Formats: sequence, C-alpha cells, structure tokens
Amino acid sequence: MLNKLFERYNVTKLFCSHIHAYYHGIWHKTPYIISGGAGAPLKDGGFFHYIKVTVENENISYQVIKITP
Repeated sequence: MLNKLFERYNVTKLFCSHIHAYYHGIWHKTPYIISGGAGAPLKDGGFFHYIKVTVENENISYQVIKITP
C-alpha cells in the first residue's frame, strides 16, 4: 500500500533507520537508504556515520559521512 503512495506522489528517496548499520537499495520502485550508525551497538560490518543531504534548486544529493569513534 505504501509503495502505491510513493509512486503516486513521485517519492524519489526514502530515508529510514533502525537496523544499526548503513544500507541502500530499491523497495519496489522507490530508492531508499537505511541509516542506523549513530549510537547503539552496530551490526557486523556496520560503521558509525550520518547522511548529509544537500538540496539546491532541483538537485538533491547525499553523502555518507563516516565517523571515527
């Protein structure tokens, strides 16, 4: 059901969290990023990080910034 809404309203990126790691992919037709590396114990292969999102006019970009503990 959510996917139909994402498509109808032309959602271009989902930002999600909670798996204590970084992951990106496509859910049905909608690209997504899972960012969960900012506090709790990390999953295997996880790293501390945050996502920097830049919006300039019609352009949107993002960058994964790793944090050295």
